[in-house]
Amino acid sequence: MNSDKNGPKDTRKSLKENRSDQLFTGVSDLFRQNNGVVPIQSRKQQAEAELVAAEIKEMLMLLKGFAEAEQGVREIRANHRSITGWVNGDYGAVPFESTVEMDFAYLALFDARVVGLHSQPITINYEDENSRHRHYTPDFLVEYTPTEGQVKRALVEIKLASEMRERGNYFAARFRAAENWCVQHDFEFYLVTDEQIRTDCINNIKALYPFRFAIDFRNFALCELEEKINASVPISIAEVLDTYSSTPAERAEVQKMVWILIATQALHIDLSKAWHSKTILYSHPVWHDPNLFFTMSREIREV
Repeated sequence: MNSDKNGPKDTRKSLKENRSDQLFTGVSDLFRQNNGVVPIQSRKQQAEAELVAAEIKEMLMLLKGFAEAEQGVREIRANHRSITGWVNGDYGAVPFESTVEMDFAYLALFDARVVGLHSQPITINYEDENSRHRHYTPDFLVEYTPTEGQVKRALVEIKLASEMRERGNYFAARFRAAENWCVQHDFEFYLVTDEQIRTDCINNIKALYPFRFAIDFRNFALCELEEKINASVPISIAEVLDTYSSTPAERAEVQKMVWILIATQALHIDLSKAWHSKTILYSHPVWHDPNLFFTMSREIREV
């Protein structure tokens, strides 16, 4: 049935591509024959050329818009003072400009309750204690669903805990401005430090993260293993390996499939603890707090 639906669409696409290729070839020939001057020989040819040009312009505009949306209000550039880069996620590549921001992005993108993560989302204008005009750009905008059907938005600033203890007063005005902005726009504001981010949870997630993109839904062995494990949960990783493999090669393959199932959250473990062979697999998420990890503690915000 799928092939019937896709057939006409594929045919139209190929006809469109062929028309573009033919037009390109014709224009190229005319270009060579007329020393770089391309005559428009008919209204039909002119209309086709304009149509292709319009399609190319539309594609370029879409690409430009996508790039600007991903970039945020402030461009993150490579520099020698900190590590910059991108973390690949379900919503595209998320830029970061420090290793702590990178780790936060891993945590947020791995959390199934997070439905959107945007770097350098907005710039907030405010006045400091000396009435000077200042600008502040939070590190991230997080969109998340604490309960089904409810979507919340939070601006998040990432800082080192040591920096906050030493220079907390320096940042107080900008954080108050961010909180005021959030109240006016029905957002939340959170300051998140490396001490909250860098726990066993981030180590587990960074080890699992590459397996998020290794899934192959045509792998029937993977789908079959998922069904069998979900019928047996709770069950330890060691029990799964012993039950569904009999040789070292099979054991390695089953172990890889288990990592993929955990990484894609078809199976779940307690990410707050370092995992090992006796780690228990579950069919549902294991959260010790109904909130997101960055909403658990607010003490350090009192500056």
